[in-house]
Amino acid sequence: MASSLESKVVAFARELSETFTGTLPGTPGFDAEATVHGDRYFVRPTTEDGSTALIPLHVDGSLLATMSAQIYLEADSSGAYLKNVRSEFAAYSVLDRQPLFRLDYRTDMHSVPSAHWQFHAERGSLTHLLTLAQRNLSR
Repeated sequence: MASSLESKVVAFARELSETFTGTLPGTPGFDAEATVHGDRYFVRPTTEDGSTALIPLHVDGSLLATMSAQIYLEADSSGAYLKNVRSEFAAYSVLDRQPLFRLDYRTDMHSVPSAHWQFHAERGSLTHLLTLAQRNLSR
């Protein structure tokens, strides 16, 4: 029988799947997995064989980028709610394996911000992506 925490995490993964697949065509479903110790779960988009998947990002039907997502959850101090302890999101141009930008969140950070954006726009990939997106929207 699934624990209360596991049931909540599975419901959260299902809700993410429904939201993403309902708004972004071709989005894989999200799955929840327990970490080694079992008191923390991570939710991520997965392929049918269970490996990590990327979320396709289209503009007017053209695939221009992909996004990775991982959310680590555990029970809050009351045990009644899910607590996000770590999240990682990154967007990638279809031209480059390096991220265009990332959002990282860690609940346990004390010397640096808990959440921060990192933009890697010094290369031409972001300019290329924005140019293609504008061109596709102008049609």
